[in-house]
Amino acid sequence: MINIFTGKSTFFKHLGVVNGEKYNQEVLLDYRFIVFANIIRYMRGLCEQVVRYDLTQECKEAVDYIQSLEDDFVLYVDKIWTPTLTSHIKTLWQSKEAQNVFIDRYKLWCNFHGETLLHFMKHFDEMEDPNWLPTPKDVLCTRVKTTGIIEKEIITANNKLKFVDVGGQRGERKSILIFLD
Repeated sequence: MINIFTGKSTFFKHLGVVNGEKYNQEVLLDYRFIVFANIIRYMRGLCEQVVRYDLTQECKEAVDYIQSLEDDFVLYVDKIWTPTLTSHIKTLWQSKEAQNVFIDRYKLWCNFHGETLLHFMKHFDEMEDPNWLPTPKDVLCTRVKTTGIIEKEIITANNKLKFVDVGGQRGERKSILIFLD
């Protein structure tokens, strides 16, 4: 049971796993790139914080490389996930400065979810394999903005339960009004 990852959508994904749903190869390939994008996003958040320290040259190069990625990197993450990028991510993550920021993450407003980042980095070497696919736990750890309405039915014993996940952003809230009549 995973209990450190929170959010409506994570709960929603977990319902599917508990109910025996399996992710097919195509879905796992999509989540592979979502995992990569999450890691890059968290590393960029880490970069914003470590620059306050006196960085080694190697760490500074890693920070500069990661920060040089275009803001729309999510659109082409499959092209930028290269040995060069993964090497810079490792260098940054293993640096004393990044570890200090990570330890103090609860005191800071950082653009990463600590437990998720820790989970991904524990398995980072596996992700360098071009054939790597995420596990169900990896999928549950991903952060993806929910847009629109997603419904899931679960049948237990003699009950049919319908769960509805709606986008939580202000612009998405209008979509739930149909359920409030």
